[in-house]
Amino acid sequence: MRLPTPPDVPSSELTEVLGQAFINLLDLTIQTFRHQESPPPGPPAYNVLLTMNHMYIFPRSRGYYSPVADPDVTGETKEIAVNALGFAGMLMVKCEEERDVLLKAGVLNVLKGVGLADAHGESCAAVEGSLVD
Repeated sequence: MRLPTPPDVPSSELTEVLGQAFINLLDLTIQTFRHQESPPPGPPAYNVLLTMNHMYIFPRSRGYYSPVADPDVTGETKEIAVNALGFAGMLMVKCEEERDVLLKAGVLNVLKGVGLADAHGESCAAVEGSLVD
């Protein structure tokens, strides 16, 4: 979600604007979980990234990529932990085996393996305009 730029929002209102943006995105995230054909077990998991201009929430099915669950990758059993930095393009591995799994699977497949697809067609575009009205 694109955030209003600081000159557009007085600093006294910044907490409210960021809080409302987070609540709006969290609502879309929960809707994503509810619309999954087979939702992941346990409470909803997600990662949050915040920059000066954007806020992102990535719903996750799990906190690690398992090549066993990926039909395109065979012969590997090492799992790769994925946190919010992974969705920013910084996947870190602990050993050469994990690096090999990452290279073989590809970054996008790893992120698809831990993320949830939008299953309901909602987007944050509908809620962005309400942040500074």
